[in-house]
Formats: sequence, C-alpha cells, structure tokens
Amino acid sequence: MDNTFPQDLIKEDVNLLVTLYYLIEFKHVGKVAEQLYITQSAVSQQLNKLRHSFDDQLLVRIQNKMVPTQLAMKLHPLLHNVLESIGQVYNVKYKELIPTKNNYSICMINCAASDLVTKLFLNMSKTYGSTSFQMFDRYHDCINDFLRGDIDFLVGSYAGLPNSIHQAHLIDISYSAYVRKDHPLVISNTAVSIDELNEYQIIELEAHENADSTLRTKDIVKPSLKLSKYETVASILKESNAICFLPDNLFNTSDLVSLNVSFPQLVVNCRIYWHELMNGDLFHNYLKDELININSKARTGMLGEKTLPDLSS
Repeated sequence: MDNTFPQDLIKEDVNLLVTLYYLIEFKHVGKVAEQLYITQSAVSQQLNKLRHSFDDQLLVRIQNKMVPTQLAMKLHPLLHNVLESIGQVYNVKYKELIPTKNNYSICMINCAASDLVTKLFLNMSKTYGSTSFQMFDRYHDCINDFLRGDIDFLVGSYAGLPNSIHQAHLIDISYSAYVRKDHPLVISNTAVSIDELNEYQIIELEAHENADSTLRTKDIVKPSLKLSKYETVASILKESNAICFLPDNLFNTSDLVSLNVSFPQLVVNCRIYWHELMNGDLFHNYLKDELININSKARTGMLGEKTLPDLSS
C-alpha cells in the first residue's frame, strides 16, 4: 500500500462505485434506480461523474440498449470483489445482532436461488438456536398472511400492494411456451404465431399467474385451465396438445420442448417485498440484504458455497 492511501480515496466519491457496479450488472438506468432507491435522474448524474473520473464512457447506447465498454467489463469483477469485501466489513457488526423475533419466514415462488436461501436459513438456525427460520412455497392465502404480518418476506411479482410494503428487484425470469416433444407446432418447424397458439388449450401455472396476466393483457394467449403444481402441468403437457408458459431454467423441462414463437419473449420481474415497519429492525435488514445478495449472485453465476454467510464463528 503506497503513501497516498487513503488520500486518493478521499478525493473520490466511492459510493459511485456501487452505482457503477449495478449499471454494468443491469445495463438499465431504471432498474439501478429501483435497486438503490434513487431517481433515474440521479443515476444518470452519477454516471456522468463516473465517466469523468474514469475518462471513459463506461456504458454506451447501441440500438436502444446500454452496452458496457471494454474498461467497464474489466472493472466489473474488481467491483464485485471490492463490494463483497465491504459487505464482510459490515458483517462484523451483524455478527453481534440478536434476532428480535422468535420466527422469521419467507414465502417464495420457485426461483433460481431457492436452494441457496435454504442453505442460508439452515446456517442461521445453527447460529441462532432459539430462533426459527421458515421458507415455504407460495400458497393460496399467502398474500393476506403477508399483509397481516405473519410472513416477513414475500418473493414473486405482485401488483396492488399498499404503500407500506417496500420492494426491491431480485431477478428477471424469462418464460417460454412449453409443449410435448411431438406436438404439432414442433413438427411444423416454423415460428408459431399468436393465432396458432390460441388454437390449443392453454394452461396457467398458479404461482406464476403474473406471467399469464401479462400474456392476456397483450392478447397473446387465453388460459383455460389453472393448476398449482408444476408436476401436474408437466404430466398433462406430455399427454396432450396443451401449452403452458413456464419459467426457463427453474424446472426440469427435459421431457418438454419450448416453442419458437413469432413474438418477443416474455420476461417477468421477480421482486422481494417486506413491511416498512421492519426497516428499523437491524436483524431483519440484515436478513433482507442477504436474501437480495444471494439472488443477485445467483443471477450472475458468481455464487459459490464458500460465499454463503458463515455466522457460526
């Protein structure tokens, strides 16, 4: 470490590095603004400061998309390591935290980080033996239970929640139209149109009805059957000409095939929700941050088991 440390850091606004990391990660000003709880204008202003500091555009707009420059791509893994190290510094404080409740619970639809959340809760249950940690799949009355305060965190995509419910982006889930491998629309080997889809029975997966609602709004498909379990949906698809829009890479779809459709792929924003009342609870905040970080790392493929928080030491 040279003699200019930490003077060099004092000259810079290191908070901007968080913004830069998420800009490279999301490549979308709006999503970064949501993640940092600031306005899109503030994100744009911070990007301009970053461009001045690094003497590089960092992200450029190409065909209506934000694309990181070569320098930005080099910085991305460095920023990840720096921010992870900073998180470990603050974890020293969190190790002294004491749960304020006897039970913490999360209700979530199946998503990429379900197994990692399970490991997190298992780890915490070993550290805080007198506190229980529960994770369960989405069920019929889970939203009402969440609004009553019986559930601490809700993961999914929901509209119409009260202003007292806070939220943060977790992951964008893409959906494809799945059918059996010898389905007539597969045999035709051409891009499937909306009219062709609507000639067949459409099944809606209950835990992911937000995706089907989006499709109905766009008049893409008209679901005629709603089912709650993926296993039941898969069984029907393999034995009939029915179609179901399923999240990619979240289920074992090896016995099915996704259709080549003539319209843009459906992408649904998956979020985590919590009560405003709990913002003053340090342990609740820590748990929320861990859940967000786990999903963020799962999305980028950077999470290894060794990075899971070890609270037992």
